[in-house]
Amino acid sequence: MEHNYSIATMSVIDGPANGIGNRLLALFDLEVAGLRISNCLLVQNADGLALAKGPTGKNHKGNLIRAQFISPEVVRAVTRRAASAYTALTGRDLEDEC
Repeated sequence: MEHNYSIATMSVIDGPANGIGNRLLALFDLEVAGLRISNCLLVQNADGLALAKGPTGKNHKGNLIRAQFISPEVVRAVTRRAASAYTALTGRDLEDEC
């Protein structure tokens, strides 16, 4: 089944690199199949590749809660949409795969 992935909102962060070289570029809301997934991440790894990730957080008891993109095709499609939105907002191109 084909899905239309769209970026509903995006906030550019452009954070500094962490200890292993990854940077948080932006937070975004993803819409797909009538569902909105809020606070997804667009990160750039130490090799310069962009990658979209599902939201991560903790509940009131401190337990980890998250959503993950599992299928490589979904990861690729969401990353491309998010990278395109980031480029439109910042004017900076991102490399999203090897």
